Amino acid sequence: MPIPQRLSWPVKKILNSRDLFQEFNAQQMLERKVFSIKKLYKCMQGEHDKVNWRRIICNNSASPKAIFITWLTLHDKLATKSRLYSGGIAPDKQCVLCENADETKSHLFFDCPTANIVWKICLQQIRLTYHKRNFCDEVQLVANRSHNKSPQAQLYTMFFTEALYRLWTYRNSSLVFARVKVDTLVLCKQIIFNVACRCAEDVRRLLIV
Repeated sequence: MPIPQRLSWPVKKILNSRDLFQEFNAQQMLERKVFSIKKLYKCMQGEHDKVNWRRIICNNSASPKAIFITWLTLHDKLATKSRLYSGGIAPDKQCVLCENADETKSHLFFDCPTANIVWKICLQQIRLTYHKRNFCDEVQLVANRSHNKSPQAQLYTMFFTEALYRLWTYRNSSLVFARVKVDTLVLCKQIIFNVACRCAEDVRRLLIV
């Protein structure tokens, strides 16, 4: 039965789900004594390869907004100047933090001198020495650590997430819109404060105050 065009968008989506129910034999699931919406969702989702960084997103106590920005970064969906320039939106692709290189996600978060200072100070809080890496290598390292339940590994994952978020918002609010630079030490204190507020009490003891 065709769906009338006069219906609202939500009603159309509900009626369109009839085809999905038939395709995935959902009616048999509904007739069982115990219905599992999880099984239906998994069935509709299909088979997909798991990304290696999934635990960075799903096994992380960082703030939701920081996790969301990290998720966008990992999907290469942030509106960096390099991407905006390639789309004909930005007049140039120069990094707004250092003005010495193209603003790609790898440069903005790891190669830029401002980012290097942030990572160095943040990792000192958990007694680690910062070693400069490119974006892919750093993501792989954090993904490996995210499988570890040790306090240091949990903090490392949180610092990675909160630092990406703070560097991105610093780049946007302080430079792109307000055009006012903030002391890098203040930026680091904001990251450390957010991590300390959201981590568990036993994990917080590892932080150097």
